[in-house]
Amino acid sequence: MHKLWRYIPKGLRDRPFDAYTALVLVVVSIYGLISPYFPETHGSAIGDVLFHVIEVYIAIAGTTLLVSLLCNPKKHPSFYFFGQMYSWAFISAAGLAIMCLQVYQAANSECHIEEPFLFWFIFFIFGCVSFASTIRSIDMYLYIEGKD
Repeated sequence: MHKLWRYIPKGLRDRPFDAYTALVLVVVSIYGLISPYFPETHGSAIGDVLFHVIEVYIAIAGTTLLVSLLCNPKKHPSFYFFGQMYSWAFISAAGLAIMCLQVYQAANSECHIEEPFLFWFIFFIFGCVSFASTIRSIDMYLYIEGKD
């Protein structure tokens, strides 16, 4: 097992949860683009288009995070660090945008929420993703500030 472990890229060995989270976000984003029933439709065409734009944004940020974790930190230290930091910041912004879109759709009288549990579950999940990615991005930023 130790022989196989050393062939795994350093970023994946050091941060397996980050890689898992980025992979899940990419998969969910692609699924959201393909599936006509994800997320719950509220009857707002603009909201659906905005949600799909945010899904593409999350997929790109997650892919960038995975690529930065897969790169060699000794050969490309800037991309290894800044790729992760900015990817987490972009994921945070996308999660916050989805939460704002959810609040807008809930407040809009033309949109009808068919399943409140699913609505609030999506709101909660993206709130947690936004909060965790904000903390990770700020932590990396403070690490840079401490090095100066």
